[in-house]
Amino acid sequence: MTRESATLMVSHRVLEWARRTYGYTVSEASKVSGINEASLSKWESEDSQISLSAIRKLSKLYKRSFEVLLLPAPPQERADPKYRISEQQPAEETRETKLIIREAKWIQDIAEELKEKAEDKTKAKVQRYDSSSAAEKAAQEERRKFGIEISTQMKWRDDKEALREWVKAVESKGILIFQVSMPVGVRGFSIPEKDPPVITLNTIDTPNSRIFTLFHEYAHILLGESGICDPSNLHVLESTKRKSIENWCNDFAAAFMMPANDVKSLATRIGTSQSSISKMCRDLKASTEALLIRLYELNVIEYGFFKQEVELAHKRSITYQKEQVEKRKRLREKMKKEGKELKIDVVGRARRIRGTNFIRLVLYNRSKGTITTKDAMDYLSVGPENLDKLQTSV
Repeated sequence: MTRESATLMVSHRVLEWARRTYGYTVSEASKVSGINEASLSKWESEDSQISLSAIRKLSKLYKRSFEVLLLPAPPQERADPKYRISEQQPAEETRETKLIIREAKWIQDIAEELKEKAEDKTKAKVQRYDSSSAAEKAAQEERRKFGIEISTQMKWRDDKEALREWVKAVESKGILIFQVSMPVGVRGFSIPEKDPPVITLNTIDTPNSRIFTLFHEYAHILLGESGICDPSNLHVLESTKRKSIENWCNDFAAAFMMPANDVKSLATRIGTSQSSISKMCRDLKASTEALLIRLYELNVIEYGFFKQEVELAHKRSITYQKEQVEKRKRLREKMKKEGKELKIDVVGRARRIRGTNFIRLVLYNRSKGTITTKDAMDYLSVGPENLDKLQTSV
């Protein structure tokens, strides 16, 4: 008997829970996995001996670790990141967001297991702060630890290079960073409750906006408070605990990216007209919303101008997101109509959606024999021909 044809007893309650919480019907799960629908129904009605290969398929399908599917009963669920969406998200987009969160949790669980297999006892290099402390001071302390001068930041060629450099810097803290396409109206989210912590960014956003989200979510990790970034709340100054945490994270991100003395100096030198603000955004590789928050907090611009401009900037950012979604949709339709396949940079996509830290962890465990090549391919969503390419790219 081969290893993959061996069987293990699996709880029907666990399988039903895993499918239901992912959002599939039995029919959908059968279609996607290639497992007979009658078999799935039977496995969910009574405890069954199931082959290792089928358990692995279901583990990948439902974004649950192999070990979780072998539990005698459904585990206590970790809560999803807390968030508020003021512009009502359609049901299908809410479901899509939840599935993306589920996948991020799945990868985080795998990363935790892989660290144990590799006997890696290092923890993410993250200092905890309290939201009652000053966000400005916390940002100054963290910026000093990163060791990236404002002059270096301003010398980066463009916002894409800036995003790459900032992501690399945050990853050096032991944080997993994923970049995936998410629904319009969601900028990103963080999951700090486990080690390694996770930050996920929305690829339909501009690089500058993703940079702000990166540090907004990094602030959530510093507070140990999960969250989903809602762009419409960037300019709202409110007082409830949940909203005050969002504001602390906004304040931290703005202060981290744009040190007070440097921003004031730039504003004094070139002014605060619309064109001047656009230039400062280019120089600092910052989003318009982030810069406006900073200028207002530093009393460089008045509230009336700030409110008007930040609302316009928010509308532009949402329009940009929608345009990106439509652009991708039109491209897929065009390629389908022409009978062509959309060429995908598999290695680049893997680096973006799984992040450098997770890829290195998977490849290290594969090299040590603690996971199989098939496990590595499943975790990274690549074929065997791209594993070696990933090795050289990270």
